[in-house]
Amino acid sequence: WTMRGKQLAEARSPHALKTIKALHHIAHTRELLSVGEDCTLAFWSADFTLLRLVMAQLGEVVSMKWLGTRDLAVVSNDEVPRILSPGLVMRPLIGHQDVVLALDVNELYIATAGKDQSVRVWDRAQLHELCALEGHAAAVTCLCFIGQDLVSGSEDKTIKRWDLSPLRN
Repeated sequence: WTMRGKQLAEARSPHALKTIKALHHIAHTRELLSVGEDCTLAFWSADFTLLRLVMAQLGEVVSMKWLGTRDLAVVSNDEVPRILSPGLVMRPLIGHQDVVLALDVNELYIATAGKDQSVRVWDRAQLHELCALEGHAAAVTCLCFIGQDLVSGSEDKTIKRWDLSPLRN
């Protein structure tokens, strides 16, 4: 115990001599997912017991979001976001013309954005593109859903709020 808190657990990474680049808590299974610089996905129990490893061949993972009981949305260092499903089924989301830098999800949509200065919104259930939102003058680096609206931030030093209500019709 220190003034900074009590360490509850520790485990050695299975990521072969590589850095852990991202962590994600999967609430419904109470698992922790780590992504290594070597692109290996490791699933851990609450007590840090290694449950399974997935060699995903994703390239450098930039962002990931859990989509529910089965799928994981992954953005790696290229222009094709992917949906990773059990059995290592990878479904690409084709549309961006340059490297994808940002990802967010809500109950209806997957949003991606990147160096091509566009934001793309995908139907979460069907995995098809619903629209491309354009208006930034530089790479779009971050996304955040606020209710049914989407907010994007860019290297052009602007933040834009997008009304997605027309997509629901």
